[in-house]
Parts: sequence; structure tokens; C-alpha cells
Amino acid sequence: MPVGRERSGVTTSVTSVRRGEKQPVSQAREVPADSAQVGTKLPVLREIDNIEALSKEYGIMREDVELIALNASAMTTDLPLRRVRFKIALSSRPDDIFYLGIPVLKTNTPFHGSSTEKKLYFNGKEFAAVIDFENDTCDTSYFRRNDTVLVLNTNSRSTCSGCAFCATLRQVATDQDQIKTPEQLEAYVSRLFGTSEELAAVRPHFHRPTMTPSANSFSNLHQLTLVTGCFGSEEAALADLLMVNRYFKAHGFKGTLLYIGGEIRSEAALKKVREEVDRPYFALTLEAFTRRNKIMRPEKAALTLDGAVDLLRKTKDMGIEGGFTYIVGLDPLKDIAEGMERFAGEVTRFPMIQIFQPHWEEQKGIRTPEAVNLKYYLDARKIVEDAFRGTGLRPETWQNYRSLWYFTYDGKELNEQRI
Repeated sequence: MPVGRERSGVTTSVTSVRRGEKQPVSQAREVPADSAQVGTKLPVLREIDNIEALSKEYGIMREDVELIALNASAMTTDLPLRRVRFKIALSSRPDDIFYLGIPVLKTNTPFHGSSTEKKLYFNGKEFAAVIDFENDTCDTSYFRRNDTVLVLNTNSRSTCSGCAFCATLRQVATDQDQIKTPEQLEAYVSRLFGTSEELAAVRPHFHRPTMTPSANSFSNLHQLTLVTGCFGSEEAALADLLMVNRYFKAHGFKGTLLYIGGEIRSEAALKKVREEVDRPYFALTLEAFTRRNKIMRPEKAALTLDGAVDLLRKTKDMGIEGGFTYIVGLDPLKDIAEGMERFAGEVTRFPMIQIFQPHWEEQKGIRTPEAVNLKYYLDARKIVEDAFRGTGLRPETWQNYRSLWYFTYDGKELNEQRI
């Protein structure tokens, strides 16, 4: 665990944690060379100065448009970091606190974060107050939803590679524990919650009071989320899920167990999950509807769209909640419309839809050409709302830190917890 220090309003790491010895199942996939945008030094976004006009044109709150633009545009900062995370309070809505993770690029972006002033600027004008600029590391585990959702990474997610849109290999790795046995999980959880003062120095947003694991330690958890990266086989992914479920149930957990992945697919494995997990929820890692074999590692792309539909139908029939993850910015709008219409009737949970964030110049090359315009994201937002209207499903702002929705969804206010 690195030792942290405070400097100029930002938490930095004195020493980087050395990456673990585990080799990824497949090597990092190259950014496709057939894109005309590769290496052209394009701005992250075009035409984002007219936020007020776009707000009126689309009938969307200005604040939602601003936060979408920030997530899609990256930012500059006075800090020597590749990616920063922070709490943000917009100047126009200071009582509403959101949590964001934004790439830092040396690029033509109108957003700048000052660690000394603890402010965010848009085209030189103060845009928001910032709480605790922090190096956005690839973490072991952390809390959301006001400490009632635990995101658990038992597989050293930072060593997972192969998807062209992913940025984990550019983040500082603080997740080198590979948990394969109940004894390792016990030791890991005990250390995680028994050294919170140390963790607080480097992860103020994810800090919570020290506690000792007991029979009811996790009885307050609304959800336990497994975010691990690929295991390489269904057998390994299933073993991890069941081990984690058994441990947390023995310590009072009665909430929803969310598995984010796509490696657990067979009917036998699904039956095993349903037998042991009280409230299972699968979010399939679709990420994109097009070019999936080009931009995703083989293990993820192997779950085809047809296969995902079949899997969601199986999980629904077995009483397993189902949804999917998706990245806006990779597909043309027409493909987003077709894909969302196809999957809207198959899921029981609103999809986790994230804005694509390029973390280096060449990574912009996998973005669909339409996505250099802010209107693309606002059109995508409308497409999703149209597809899911009538389903009763809505986004949860605490669950997604680079969303298309913050204050409103389909013309109605989002009053859920923010972080």
C-alpha cells in the first residue's frame, strides 16, 4: 500500500505500487488503424461553447449538459496526473454534490481544474467548486451510495488488458491482491477495514471508519458489486463469485450481489448462482454494439449480441436480475438506437451507460466520428430515453460517475442519492 501525502489540495502517492506478477489472459489490443482520426491531434470535442443554446434546443437542464461535456472533453490541470477523481459542486447548484473521474490530457479542452484554488473552470470562468482532487488509481475496493454499496475487486483488475477503450493500464495500480481462497479473502477484508487511517491518506473519498469483520458487519449493505476484469474462464469467475457470496453472507450481508462481466453463461453455472445467491444481479459487459471483435478482448467479444439476449432471457427466467454496461461514443447513433431498442425489453435493470473518455491521443481514434460533437451525446441520451420509456427503469446517479444523466431523466427530476 503506498504512503500518501497531501499537497496543494490533492492526494498523491509517494511510491507507486508495482504491478503484480499475474500475466493478462490476452495482450492489450491495438487501437484500430482504420480510423481516420488516429494521430490527427483533434480536440476531444467540438462545438461545446454553446451549452446554453444546446440546453434550450434539447430541453435539458444546462447543468446536465455541462457535466456531459466535462466527462466527454477531459480537462487540463496543474497536477502531474493522468486521471483525477473528485467531488464537484456546480456553481449553479452548490448543494448537489457529484463524484467524477476525468482524464487529464494536454489537449484543446475548455475545462481546467486548479488544485490550489480547488475550482474548476470552463473557458476561464469559474464553473464549479472541487473537493479533494485525487489521483484516480485502479483501486482494490471502495464504497458508493453513502457507504451502502461496496465495490469489490478480488482479481487485480489493473492487470486485465485487451479492450482498446479501457484505461486501467494507465492508472496507478493499488489492487495487487489476488484473492483465490476464503483465507485470503478473510485476510484481505480484515486488512481493508482494519487500516482505514492508512487508506484515508491516499483515498479520502473512499475512506470509512475502521471496523472489525463480525457476524453482522455487512448487514447494512444495499449491494455488493464485483468489478474484477476478466478471469479467463467461467470456472474461475464462478468460483470467485461464490466464494465472495459465502463470506459476506456469513458476515450479515442480505443485499443484492451484482456481477459485472460476461464469463458466467452456462445453464449449470447460472443454476449454481441461483442456488447460493439470495439476490443475484448480472450486468453483462456489452460495451458496444459494433466493431466488438476489433475493440474488445476476445473473452468479452465472445459474448455476442445474440448470445447476450439469450443469456438475459435465461437469467430472467431463473429469477436473476439482468442489465448491461455500455459506452457512449463508440457506436454511430443509428446503431445505438437499434441496440437499445433490441435490449430494452430483455433487461430488468436500467443499463449502466458511460461516456467514453479518451485517455491518450491515439485512443480518440476508436471513437465514432459523430462523437466529436456534443450533440451526439445529447442525441444518444434522447435515444435511450425513448427506448426505455414505459419500462419503469431509470438510471441511478450514485452508480455511474460518467453518465448521461445527473439532475433529470426523460424530463423528470432524478432525486436519488448522488454518490
